[in-house]
Amino acid sequence: MIGVRDETLFWLKQGKLEQLSQEERAKFERAENLRNEALKKADRISVRELLEWILRETRYDVLIAAFPQEKQRMVNIKNFCEWLKK
Repeated sequence: MIGVRDETLFWLKQGKLEQLSQEERAKFERAENLRNEALKKADRISVRELLEWILRETRYDVLIAAFPQEKQRMVNIKNFCEWLKK
C-alpha cells in the first residue's frame, strides 16, 4: 500500500516536492520505485505475473481486509488472475 494524503497529491501535481513531509516523501518515493520496477518487468513477464507482483508488493490484500466483503473481493482478484492465464 502507498496511501498518500490528498495534500500530497496536490503538491505533487504542483511539482513542489519540497512541500511534502518526510513521511509523505518516503511514500511517494516508494510509489515511484514500484512504478519504475513495474515498467521494467512489463516487457519481461505476462500481465498476470505483473498484476500478481503489484498485488504482493503493495500488500493489497491487507488493504482489502479492511473493506466489507473482503473475501469476495479477493476471490474476484484471484479469478481475474486465473482468467489472465488463458
